Amino acid sequence: MAAFVFKAWVGTKVGKITFDNFAMKLPLFGELIIKGNLSSFCRTLATLLGAGITLTESLEVCIETVDNTVIAKDLSQVRDQVIQGKTFAEPLMKISYFPEMVASMVKVGEQTGNLDMMFTKVADVFEDDVDEVITNMTKLIEPIIIVVLGGMIATILIAMYLPIFMSAGGEME
Repeated sequence: MAAFVFKAWVGTKVGKITFDNFAMKLPLFGELIIKGNLSSFCRTLATLLGAGITLTESLEVCIETVDNTVIAKDLSQVRDQVIQGKTFAEPLMKISYFPEMVASMVKVGEQTGNLDMMFTKVADVFEDDVDEVITNMTKLIEPIIIVVLGGMIATILIAMYLPIFMSAGGEME
């Protein structure tokens, strides 16, 4: 019942925003969510820009591909500032979870006219980061699973043998 209520709540706009905001702050998982969404955003943007689609049209399409509502909202604000005439790198630097190095790469891409190539490189960086986070999570989760399974097996063994020992101990008296 609680799962149904939670799913219904996350289905609402406020629930989705609250949950996405919370998920972004989780250790390891938050980093995975942020970098995964930014990786797909950058890869799609690079592809669209490389195909000759304008930056504003490309941003419109790419924002729709982002699953996290908080990230999509921030990128929509970036798009709005680009439409107002700011460079693409300026508003990116104001997003706290967007690495400064990436914003600098975007700035160089704007100055050289190779924004699509730069976003391809940025997507590669984010994808490498996602792979690293997944590797670290696997290393962290593996010992936890071993301890939990060991505890479950110990509980089953105690539940099986405790009555036998109790009855054997009672007969000796």
